[in-house]
Amino acid sequence: MNGTELLDKMELIDAAYVESADAVPKRQNRIWIGWGVAAACLCLVIGAAVIITKTIRPNDTTAFFDAVEIPDDAVMPPVREGSSQSETQYRKLYNYASAYDEADAVCIVTVGNWLSEFGMFTLFDAKVEKVYKGSIPDKIVLLQNENSKYHFTSPIFSYGNRLLVFLNSWDRWGENAHYDNAYAMIGPDYTTLYLSYDNSKKAYLIALNGFAGSLGEEAGISLTNSRNVNLLNELDNYIKKTDSYLAEQIEKRFDEDEFTRVRIYALSDFEEFFDSRN
Repeated sequence: MNGTELLDKMELIDAAYVESADAVPKRQNRIWIGWGVAAACLCLVIGAAVIITKTIRPNDTTAFFDAVEIPDDAVMPPVREGSSQSETQYRKLYNYASAYDEADAVCIVTVGNWLSEFGMFTLFDAKVEKVYKGSIPDKIVLLQNENSKYHFTSPIFSYGNRLLVFLNSWDRWGENAHYDNAYAMIGPDYTTLYLSYDNSKKAYLIALNGFAGSLGEEAGISLTNSRNVNLLNELDNYIKKTDSYLAEQIEKRFDEDEFTRVRIYALSDFEEFFDSRN
């Protein structure tokens, strides 16, 4: 068939077929475009979810009110106090303001398994619950400046303790020990603050070292009345849920003299202070 014959035959084609072939299937395109947009949105949502889970931690500290459940296979420290009392000698004294300024990270952590001892330190797994300063992994190795040989002020930590801590990254390991994501506490024992709650779920921080009172005063953070027996009992009863030994140590210091008596702060006062430093 030559070109002229082809043109003649095309005249025989029903015009309806030609118009149908020429029409753009708009409805079908909308469907594909719609699915494309939905897929793109889904990718964005998934990506955002990944980012959020990596960077956002609870803002409401009542999220930590439920006591930590201690598993059967939790690794506890062999002892809670060193065999001999040691006189603490600090290379540098901090208040809470200077500790905050010098820290790589300030956060609430939950102590996990006991790991080992390294020099003057006892090492623990710890989970980071809330960050007030710095960038820090969700799980760290926490170095406490207490060990089974020497005892300063605080008991050796135990599984389930929740603490507000001022931390610096630690990488000064020997040949026989090395842990990634390790952090040592600034101003070791006297900046140790245990998180507890009263019966209304208000969060407080307990310092076993009486020296902590002046640390807060120097930073402009007000103490809560440490002679409020009802409050002390509520906070102590909360601690007993996970650590009866620590609760006993707190109770012993209810009525001690001005220097050695426990000190209590409202966590909200510390959080206001942290906000003012940012």
